[in-house]
Amino acid sequence: MMSDYQVVSSKDCLVSEMFSLEELFSKRNQREALLHLSGKPNKVGSDGVLLSELADYWSMNSESIRKVIEQGKYRPSLIYQTDFIKKSGGKRKISSFGTVDRFILRLLEQKLNRYLNDSFLEHCFAYQENKGVLAAVSCVQQFLSKNLHHLVEIDLHHYFDQINLEKLQEQLGGILEDRRVLDLLTAYMYASVSYQGQVHENTIGLIQGSAISPVLSNLYLRDFDQFLESKGWNWLRYADNIYIYCKSKSEAQDIYKEATEVLVRDFDLEINQKKSGVFASMNRRVLGYDFLLREGEVICQKHQYTPLSYYSGWHPSQLNFVNRQYHIVEGGILNQKDYSLLFENEEHRYHLPIEAVEQIDIYSDVIIAPRTLKLLAQKRIPLVVHNDFGNIQAYFIPETMKSPAPLLLKQCQVYLDEEKRLLLSRQFELSHFHNLRANCRYYLKRYKSNKLLLEIEKDLTMAIKEVHRKKSVDDLMLLEARVKQIYYPIFNEILNQSGFSFVKRTKRPPRDPLNALISFCNTILYSRVLRLIWQARLEPKIGVLHASNNRPYSLHLDFADYMKPVIVDRVILSLINKHQINATDHFEEREDGSIYLNREGKYIVLRSFEEKLQTRLVMGGSTYTYAQLIQHDIRQFKRILQQDGDLKRFKPYKYY
Repeated sequence: MMSDYQVVSSKDCLVSEMFSLEELFSKRNQREALLHLSGKPNKVGSDGVLLSELADYWSMNSESIRKVIEQGKYRPSLIYQTDFIKKSGGKRKISSFGTVDRFILRLLEQKLNRYLNDSFLEHCFAYQENKGVLAAVSCVQQFLSKNLHHLVEIDLHHYFDQINLEKLQEQLGGILEDRRVLDLLTAYMYASVSYQGQVHENTIGLIQGSAISPVLSNLYLRDFDQFLESKGWNWLRYADNIYIYCKSKSEAQDIYKEATEVLVRDFDLEINQKKSGVFASMNRRVLGYDFLLREGEVICQKHQYTPLSYYSGWHPSQLNFVNRQYHIVEGGILNQKDYSLLFENEEHRYHLPIEAVEQIDIYSDVIIAPRTLKLLAQKRIPLVVHNDFGNIQAYFIPETMKSPAPLLLKQCQVYLDEEKRLLLSRQFELSHFHNLRANCRYYLKRYKSNKLLLEIEKDLTMAIKEVHRKKSVDDLMLLEARVKQIYYPIFNEILNQSGFSFVKRTKRPPRDPLNALISFCNTILYSRVLRLIWQARLEPKIGVLHASNNRPYSLHLDFADYMKPVIVDRVILSLINKHQINATDHFEEREDGSIYLNREGKYIVLRSFEEKLQTRLVMGGSTYTYAQLIQHDIRQFKRILQQDGDLKRFKPYKYY
């Protein structure tokens, strides 16, 4: 790669013989890869293969996949990328791969590390077994003990993203004798990537999150490490961070100029000028460690970072890759600040990285800056406004989340076809009534002799059988109304706290604390379901069981109703019976007699509700949260619509 200088080193960095494709797919290498992946979360890859099914899938399809690889025609599944905001405030990409590709990449990683690690120089510390931060810090201590008072620090700007793939491919071509392995590595380097809704072929930089990227990043800078070694400098490199310790400032300045020129000219890399330069070595933090001189000895200690303060007026959902929802329960101003949202009032300022948000729900008086709405639209983040009772008052929906015409027409066709609509409506109601009965049976385990619960359970069983006899959607809705009247008295049999009782269902507005809880929790569920419907780009105005009439949306009611018994009702009964919420402290009454949760009550309910949504259940040998189950049903519904397949295959979730 470097032509303007001679590389001289005491350590031969060349690899005389690399692995073949047959060695890559050896039984031992496959066993190690499968064992490694077996300890990872059981997720579905972009190829539709569940990780727990990988071994069986590979056993059945490995021959055909290997044949394509041998022909040099293998193309990885589409890689999906999202942005992740680091604690430091920086941003990096997270990639989601096909399950089969994760396996093949792991095979490649194991072999590349086995053959290349010995070729990396002693002072290259990242991404290697038996090396790491502590070894690098120990090396720094040794340099500082030599009275090297000046430090050249070079930080490479977006290193992974800037690597010249043609030059890297040339490096690999010089050490790989098996062309088939090189073709496979090349396919992963130039794989197709979906980012922010756009699909493109990767043409520059290593894909972050790929198992082979770390070792290839070390390979790319191996010649530069040789250059540093040939100069006799006191250097070390940790990934894209380069440190060179010098005796004088003038020496450090000369080295900085020469080293950065080589990186830019020969490696096509960009220097991060904000973090690079010449510094006093003893005062410079390295890899998260501070160094100081004590009684003539250089000691190091982990830097103690000041933790971020969180504003209690925000209630965050449990953050994961699937569900990222934030609730604002206090008044203030919502504005944009760099890569974050800034919420502030007289008492607090709270920064929320925009990449950590998929929906914002507002339950208070909040001023929203226009540019904030532009940012939310750009990032496809809906915003939902609630009144004091929790009822949804307004939506802000980015245009890119709205249903495309072909999918909208499919929904309309089903709705207008009485037979199809009735078939799907029966499926919704079967799940709904089943879950009501499951809830009743759940509490019968505790109250075995309760005659009313036994009677309700019997009536619900009869209602399930009656679903198949209904000849219209209207008849099903009438049956549902009767079933709810049968079911709601269950609350009085379970509740053990005064101030909560069920007389009748009142809403808009609720007239007692229990109805206020039911309405508020129902609305939270509606909001979550709406977000998942928008993300699937279905049209929520077009319902199935619930008629598409003058109400703003209908489809979310179909998906929410059958989940209410196992989510909403369980949360309410648990909060009351555990005395986490009470009728005196957590509710307020208006002059017209309406009842609603106060700020503290909303916070308690929101926290408990989010915890419930993240509760994990086992289904078909895999674990899902309630939030994921709802998402699964919505995607199932969309897939059946698009394929115009057998509508009988649509099976909404049933609790067992």
